[in-house]
Amino acid sequence: MKRRVYIPIFYEKGVESKTLRDVCAGLEEEGVPFSCAEDVSSCAEELGRRAASLSPLEIGVGISVDGTCTVCHEKLPQGSPYLVEKAENGRVLGQNAARLAKGLHLLHIKKG
Repeated sequence: MKRRVYIPIFYEKGVESKTLRDVCAGLEEEGVPFSCAEDVSSCAEELGRRAASLSPLEIGVGISVDGTCTVCHEKLPQGSPYLVEKAENGRVLGQNAARLAKGLHLLHIKKG
């Protein structure tokens, strides 16, 4: 039986739809499938870690209502998300989550 390959995105209730759309758009642009689910945690890292634990790729994205977005890898220790960004960088964060899965160089996020 073939397993579906995708990156789960867990988000807190109340997350801005634009943030969720941007993260999804970044993954889509890189050609990596994803699934979205609302979760009860209020910590982006916890959301991302839980998503990674369910991912066939061991990569998950978490988005909290305060706009924090994380990419977590199941093999990294707790307290060490792979990436942490603000909502305004959601699209690039999604692209970088996909690029991590594909083994490509990450895109640079311009600060300020």
